Amino acid sequence: MDNKKLRLLIPIVFIIMSVLYGCTSAGNPAINEDESMRLYEAIRIDQEAEIGDVYAMSLNSNDQLAISQYDSESILLIDKEGKPIDEYKGSTYNKSQLAFNSTDSLYIISQSYTKDDKGQIHSIQRQRTVVDKDNPSGAGSKPFKALENTKEDIKNEIFQKVRVDSKANIYALKLNGEIEIYDENLNKTNVLSEKQYKDIAIDEKDNLITPITKLYMD
Repeated sequence: MDNKKLRLLIPIVFIIMSVLYGCTSAGNPAINEDESMRLYEAIRIDQEAEIGDVYAMSLNSNDQLAISQYDSESILLIDKEGKPIDEYKGSTYNKSQLAFNSTDSLYIISQSYTKDDKGQIHSIQRQRTVVDKDNPSGAGSKPFKALENTKEDIKNEIFQKVRVDSKANIYALKLNGEIEIYDENLNKTNVLSEKQYKDIAIDEKDNLITPITKLYMD
């Protein structure tokens, strides 16, 4: 299948908590009244919004989804029914990583690459833009320190996911499995490289949650 013709087929999954009341039947023990189950509702959002090849997504506390795309310089904000709410435009917004923080400010981490004659990436430029009620246009983006051929395979420095805590620290998972941490002024404060990290999340207490890959030897 031609990847360029793919459209968003990933449904938004919303979780609704529902209480199961106690019941009895032959062979089935009673279920405690405080035991709960999760019901999942899948919604096709591509039927409402014109969405191309998705690069990154982030969900805020109002079940609104921000979406960046491979070939579009617009970031879409849609509701849980898939209806467009807003659109943020920027010349570097295609292939941007997205993260809502605890107050629903949207962090846009855009990445642009410079390639040589052989098509190899030899520099990466990143910008941080914050969109919120105080800055709805996303004005005043700030650049990270550019990477200029710092490693033999610099493409592994590309951010594949970002998350932001309540103090505006940015946690970035790179393609090589490392996690870099930046403060609100975009100074790098830490690099977690002792494991191969697969994903990242930040909980309500600003704890970093990440699965890792372990190697077991017989």
